[in-house]
Amino acid sequence: MISLPNTATVGIVAAAIAGLVGAAAGYRYADAQGIAALERVQRAEANKRAAVVEAAATRLIAANRQADELTERVAAADAARDTAAQERDRALKSLTTGRACLDGNVVRLLNQPTGARVGQLPAAADEPADGAAGAATDTDVAGWIGDARDAYDACRGRIDALREWRNTQAGVIDER
Repeated sequence: MISLPNTATVGIVAAAIAGLVGAAAGYRYADAQGIAALERVQRAEANKRAAVVEAAATRLIAANRQADELTERVAAADAARDTAAQERDRALKSLTTGRACLDGNVVRLLNQPTGARVGQLPAAADEPADGAAGAATDTDVAGWIGDARDAYDACRGRIDALREWRNTQAGVIDER
C-alpha cells in the first residue's frame, strides 16, 4: 500500500522547492541587473573616451591650422625681407665708394670661426706687408651688416611665431 506523506512533509518539501526556485530566480534577476549596470558603465566610459579623443583631435586640427598660418606668415615676411634686402644692396652700392675699409689681416681674423685661437696672423702669400690685399671695402662691410641684420630679423620672426604658437597651445591646454 502506498502511503501518502503527511502534510508537514509536503509543506517542507514545497517550501524547499519554492525557496530553490525563488533563489534561482533571484540569482538570475540580480545577475541580469548586474550585467545591465556593467553595460551602462562600459557605455558611459566608452562615450567619455570618445569625447576625449574627439576633443584632442579638434585641438590638434586647430594647432596644425595655426601652425600652417604662422608658417605662411613667416614665409611672406621672409620674401618681403629678401626683396627689401635686394633693394638695400643696390642702394648700398650706389652710396658706398668701394674704398678699403678693413685690411686683409682684419678680414681674415673676422672670418675665423668663433673660438679659434687668435694669434699672429700670417700675411697671405700674395699680400703686401701693409695688408691691403684681401681688404674689405666699405661696400663689403655695409653688405655684411645688412646680411647680419636680415639674419637677425628672420630669426626673430621665426622665434616670435613659435612663441605665439606655444602661448596659444598653452592656453588651450590650460582650458582642459
